[in-house]
Amino acid sequence: MFTHNIRMYVFTFIIFASRGPPNTHTRMALNNQLLIIFGSSASERVRWEVYSQGPLHAPTWHATLYINDINYGHGTTHTKGRAQEMAAMQVAEYLDRGSREHAGRIAQMERTDVSESR
Repeated sequence: MFTHNIRMYVFTFIIFASRGPPNTHTRMALNNQLLIIFGSSASERVRWEVYSQGPLHAPTWHATLYINDINYGHGTTHTKGRAQEMAAMQVAEYLDRGSREHAGRIAQMERTDVSESR
């Protein structure tokens, strides 16, 4: 039961975090989500690569978010924070899709358990 509650919390939290436009603290929501998933090893599994290109007065920022050395999101725009928010949004959307599929499987298992107990 406890595991199920955490999964539903994670599912709800990701949906909430991924619905707003970038710049609504998606990075913070994603960070919290990854702490739930990975616990204390999150800092070892998550890596940002952020850099700028172009003239100093008008740089183009690139941000890539890696989880376990796999690229899950990338953002490119004219501010560093916005580029990171864009990358975080891609990761949140990816996790949201997976959570919806996972929550559907959990709900199906619970319906099966209830019908079998009758």
